[in-house]
Amino acid sequence: MITINPPPKLKKLDLLKVIFDTEIQAAEIINFRGALVEKIGREHEWFHNHANQEVGKRFHYRYPLVQYKRFARHPMLIFLGESMVEAQHFFSLPSWDLRINDRFHSMNIKEMQQRSFNLKVYPKQFHYKLYNWQALNQENHNKWSRIGSLVKRVQELERILVAHVISFARGVDWRIEGRVNLEINDVLSQKNIRYKGFYAQTFDISFTANVLLPEFIGLGKGTSRGFGIVRLDRKKRQNYGI
Repeated sequence: MITINPPPKLKKLDLLKVIFDTEIQAAEIINFRGALVEKIGREHEWFHNHANQEVGKRFHYRYPLVQYKRFARHPMLIFLGESMVEAQHFFSLPSWDLRINDRFHSMNIKEMQQRSFNLKVYPKQFHYKLYNWQALNQENHNKWSRIGSLVKRVQELERILVAHVISFARGVDWRIEGRVNLEINDVLSQKNIRYKGFYAQTFDISFTANVLLPEFIGLGKGTSRGFGIVRLDRKKRQNYGI
């Protein structure tokens, strides 16, 4: 008797990208987020992840499905999966104008694109770059700093990045079937930034993985505030063709 295992189920993820025609500074992403939350209303929790109704709970500790970013100096919104229904609350407002850092911004749409992605483990590797990735919390930063070998430091970052990919998968209800094969090819830059009153280290890296990651999603800490932005590596002349 021959048993044929069924192929892994595809997880379909919808993504809506909205870019506005005004310009903001990189440091103003958090102000853009705050201004839009006040505009839309705090009752819409997907926009801020605060727990309005649950007693004794301040935050929803979940992967953010509404993410605020900056692309080519323009503010950008990313809606993922079930949060896309929340986009209608913004688009139904009589005015999209926002006051960001005491400056008035007329928020006209420059570009809007909706795509669907089939998420699964593939037999091929995809080439990515990851910008402003907050890989390290206080605990694993201390552990990472004590590692003397550069090779072992990169291996530890690879382990953390796999964990962040898995966190994204859980957040969009994607059950990964198979092994995630991931390799960091280059650490392009490192810098220290101030985040929530503390200094944190961020990385720009290039990596390959056998999982499909939609462009512009966030990985790591601060994903809703413009950190850890995933991009396809354009030098590899690669696209999402499967």
